[in-house]
Amino acid sequence: MKRLIDRRGGVSTLAAIAMPALIGMGAFAVDLGAIHMRNRQLQGMADAAALAAANDPARAQALAEASVEAAGWPDPVEVRVETGGYTPDAPVADRFTPGGADAVRVTLNADTPVFLGVAMLRGDRVALERKATAARARMAAFSVGSRLASLDGGIANAVLSGLTGSNVSLSVMDHQALLDTDIDLFAFSDALRTRLKLTGASYDEVLAADLDTVDALQALADALNSDGRTGAASAVRTLAGQITAADLPLDRLIDLGPLGAGTTRPHGFGARVTAASLIDAALGLATGNRQVEIDLGANVPGVAKTRAWVAIGDRPVGSPWVAVSGTGDPTLRTAQTRIYLETEIAVAGLSALARIRLPILIELAQAEARLKSIDCASAAMRSATVEARPSPAMLSITEIDKARLTDHSRDIATGPAKLVRTLLVRVDGSARADLGGASGWQSLKFSQADIDAGVVKSVATNDVTRSAAASLMSGIDLDVVALGFLPIPVSPIVNAVGQQLAAIAPALDVLVNRLTALAGVKLGEADVRVTGLRCGQPVLVA
Repeated sequence: MKRLIDRRGGVSTLAAIAMPALIGMGAFAVDLGAIHMRNRQLQGMADAAALAAANDPARAQALAEASVEAAGWPDPVEVRVETGGYTPDAPVADRFTPGGADAVRVTLNADTPVFLGVAMLRGDRVALERKATAARARMAAFSVGSRLASLDGGIANAVLSGLTGSNVSLSVMDHQALLDTDIDLFAFSDALRTRLKLTGASYDEVLAADLDTVDALQALADALNSDGRTGAASAVRTLAGQITAADLPLDRLIDLGPLGAGTTRPHGFGARVTAASLIDAALGLATGNRQVEIDLGANVPGVAKTRAWVAIGDRPVGSPWVAVSGTGDPTLRTAQTRIYLETEIAVAGLSALARIRLPILIELAQAEARLKSIDCASAAMRSATVEARPSPAMLSITEIDKARLTDHSRDIATGPAKLVRTLLVRVDGSARADLGGASGWQSLKFSQADIDAGVVKSVATNDVTRSAAASLMSGIDLDVVALGFLPIPVSPIVNAVGQQLAAIAPALDVLVNRLTALAGVKLGEADVRVTGLRCGQPVLVA
């Protein structure tokens, strides 16, 4: 009985029984570890091959194969390469789409030997497959509504005075310096960060900070001065000293897109605008819906007297004026604008006391622009394509309540205009011309040379076949009312007024275009500028 319960030698017995299993598990662990290591090595090779191939999609297969060969894998490796496009915000399975030229997907197939677990793994080799996708970051900076009126110191000062509620007096040389000077928005944001003492803040945080127009102008002057543009910097400081400060939400004006989260200026990429257009857009945003009154006197040939009222509305929410983007968002829009002109014209053939008083209302909706595509296929063919749609416009000869100009939420009540009024006769008139309502999106392609040169391209409405004023005058409806008891011949009066309006139409076209240009958009046109293009180094995306 003692032998039946003797436990001596039990461990040896158990070890002998478990040894085959222990040896098998050890072999399995060694082989799995080796397979995992080789799998990681193959993934590293796939990553390197994808990055190499994405540098030049036209030679993707050759570059990927060269990268794999350089890695020194001891056995044959099958290399499959697909070129395509990559959309980061699409569902995971749909992000890579074959057929493009901005992303590369590399698939490597190889096998690795099994050392100890041949029986358990049913063979002496295990097949491996690893994939990697690399894409080049594509971004463009673009703006809409960059048109500026031909220089006229008096008009420009009047507009700036009206926008700021101050008395602005810059010289023609100051205005010219601002028109001729570009400023990089990242450099401007850096200067703004320093002035506001926002150390470490991202560009988005700087643009969203509480600041006013004076802060912004002083920061602009700092950036210009650092860039050696002392003349433009001096003009900006002069302007900053003449205006009344107003809150300025810059993040509604400038959208730096994926680069806004950064804190340092991106190397080799800029988003540039003219100093004059930045000032104009910033002041217009800060004072939203302010009405500007301009007395042009007799500066228009053939016109005895001209006054103009310009009312610039707020920009649509989420629609900046300049943006950095790699996709079709955001859509940029100009501000809705109303212009009201009152001109006095001498009428040939009538009494010397008679004048045509011609009131014209111009309503401009938003011009729009959005990024359509970026071509990074090769350095020689780099380009960006922007779609733009010109501003629909309505012109009418009508009477309005000028106090309602700034209320862009409602249509303005209109009525026949009193064109001529004497002791014996009154001439009323009305006309309307709608321009650009049927215009669709039009594509503008900017090469790298265009971007470097600061080229501005325009799209125009396809239904403007003649001058706007001529269109308006040709359709005017005149009504002559006798105010006395004597019979008055109507035909000579109608003919005299009609001929005078037709004769003055070309001069009025020049005036209308100058005033609409101050609002950022020419009548029936929209200007687009691409100021930066980035076809960055390839990055692994999946």
